[in-house]
Amino acid sequence: MLVLNEIEGNGLPRSEALQLLMVAELSRLNDSMDYLKRAVGNIDNALTDR
Repeated sequence: MLVLNEIEGNGLPRSEALQLLMVAELSRLNDSMDYLKRAVGNIDNALTDR
């Protein structure tokens, strides 16, 4: 809520502030998924190279 209040304090309407937060969270989730895919690929490669 604190971040939302801060964004709204800069003049954005609540709906736009929520959209901005959603986009940021989706971006973080996408980065995490990419990291996990690489990690799984590395594990798979390590196991198949034996």
